[in-house]
Amino acid sequence: MIQYHTALPTFLRPRENETMDHSQEPPVLFTIIAATYNAATCLPQLLDCLASQTCKDFELVVQDGASKDATAAVVAQYKDKLPAISFVSEPDTGIYDAWNKALKRARGEWVLFLGADDKLAESTTLQHVKNALQQAQPAINFAAGAMKMLDASGMCHLHSVPNVHANPERLEYIMPAAFSSLFQRRRIFAGQGFNPNYRIAADYDWLCRVWKNDEAIDLDILVTIMNEGGVSSLPQNRLRVELECARVSSSYFPHVWKKERIMKLGKAALVSTCFTVFSSRVAAKLLDSIRKLRGLPPVWFR
Repeated sequence: MIQYHTALPTFLRPRENETMDHSQEPPVLFTIIAATYNAATCLPQLLDCLASQTCKDFELVVQDGASKDATAAVVAQYKDKLPAISFVSEPDTGIYDAWNKALKRARGEWVLFLGADDKLAESTTLQHVKNALQQAQPAINFAAGAMKMLDASGMCHLHSVPNVHANPERLEYIMPAAFSSLFQRRRIFAGQGFNPNYRIAADYDWLCRVWKNDEAIDLDILVTIMNEGGVSSLPQNRLRVELECARVSSSYFPHVWKKERIMKLGKAALVSTCFTVFSSRVAAKLLDSIRKLRGLPPVWFR
């Protein structure tokens, strides 16, 4: 196992194979958690965007799955550029297992989970979020922003905006916000975490357990820019994602197989088919043409 921690007082830095005790550490506002595996090529994008943040009141917790490439060396290059880094590399069973491990080292009041190839939208993103949270009521546990997903050419294939005050029954069918643009109070993770038995939808499962509309605010800003590439983000995998989400939903809500669920699976099958049969650009245009015929705004081609 490889581990190191920077920007902490010397007496707080762990000896080899020693578990860190965060009870006496100075607090930070944000903990950014990133699970990595062989991410040396894409990780600099995330690290550069964090290093450029005007708000420095955050730490980065990297949980690496025993990468075989230069991921550890890449992170080490940013030890002097970021306010605090906690890096551990050891085997895990997947991203949700890695997130659970990372949470044990988190000391921020608010937690944001980012992919190794994600980035914050602007250098002022964390400062804007900090300003909004300073106005939030103490009971608020969720602060949601918007997310854009880009393909390899830089074209936006999805623009997700939060709907934190929708009818609570909507959670039966859809997450109230993109998880990569959702800030969550660390206190709600106490004694519980993600179910690693799910491979795609453990974040949805988590929100089904803890989400409450009256504990959420809409930040009204673009928080995260994602790149396609993960299993859950690829449009051709949309049907697979929806099937696992249906499995999660059936654990919490009765009568899951309603008309709306069937329609979501049908839409997912259409998206998966289009992006499998056609190029990304053609599929995006086709799907947005269908949305236009239905009187809906485009989401795939922007």
